[in-house]
Amino acid sequence: MKQVELKNLVKVSIFGALAFVIMLIEFPLGIFPDFLKLDFSDCVALIISFALGPAWGVGVEFLKNVLHLFVTKTAGIGEFANFIIGGFFVSIAGVSMNLALAFLFGLLFRLSHGGYLDFLGSAVLEPLEIFFVKSVMINTVLAVFNMVPIPPLDGSRAVMSFFSLKHWELFYRFEMYGFLVITLLLFTGILQKIIVPPILFLYSLFLGI
Repeated sequence: MKQVELKNLVKVSIFGALAFVIMLIEFPLGIFPDFLKLDFSDCVALIISFALGPAWGVGVEFLKNVLHLFVTKTAGIGEFANFIIGGFFVSIAGVSMNLALAFLFGLLFRLSHGGYLDFLGSAVLEPLEIFFVKSVMINTVLAVFNMVPIPPLDGSRAVMSFFSLKHWELFYRFEMYGFLVITLLLFTGILQKIIVPPILFLYSLFLGI
């Protein structure tokens, strides 16, 4: 048991460092402040969450944000928020859940942006809107990423549902290598080029921008 936990700690350390590197590669979101950017580091945590369990995925979120403190521009506030939000959404990840949450937070952003929550005051509304936008961003990224048809992501199971049971043995045999393939595609930027367009489309759709 201790040997298994040690192996998992090593994996979390490696993938936490990888998530930190990917976190440095960010895409600006136009009308929003510079610190609100699209990054794919949560996808690495999602891979570990599927492979080892949600708690280990949260561990990756924690490590990547600790490492990011060395290059922070927000005095640690951004890293703390990223860990809380990212850790929560990774732990409950699932395409339907993430899309539902993205829709919910997008609706709250629209209500706030439309003046329906002005009674809360600008001191409350400004950080709330940032939280809504960040939540939509993370859930949209996780949902689209999770649709990729490579095991162990949900997209692969959706594709395999169209095949007969005799093909499932091959599927499970490949599943153990799937997260390595996904990590390689993420690290090289190939996967980002494929999933960024639908992410930006859904992101704009949910926020109404």
